[in-house]
Amino acid sequence: MSGKWQSISGWLTAIVVLDQLTKLIVDRTMALHQSIPIIDGLFNLTYVRNTGAAFGIFAGSAEIFRRPFLISVSILASAFIVSFTETAGE
Repeated sequence: MSGKWQSISGWLTAIVVLDQLTKLIVDRTMALHQSIPIIDGLFNLTYVRNTGAAFGIFAGSAEIFRRPFLISVSILASAFIVSFTETAGE
């Protein structure tokens, strides 16, 4: 694996681990819909759950449809990005 891909993999791993760790901390320490001011009057950390995708898209859809669809879209997008970056480097 080239240095570029090792760096990208390292950053990606760190981001995913930190994302999941912060979600776990919020889930274990905050009540649903609880809000904690971070910058008073400007920014609050509020615990909400989004069962859909970005901005609640598919939140009302059946789980049997939503999960496979979103996983498929993620895999296709990742494959496109990887193939695009490989061809752009030539």
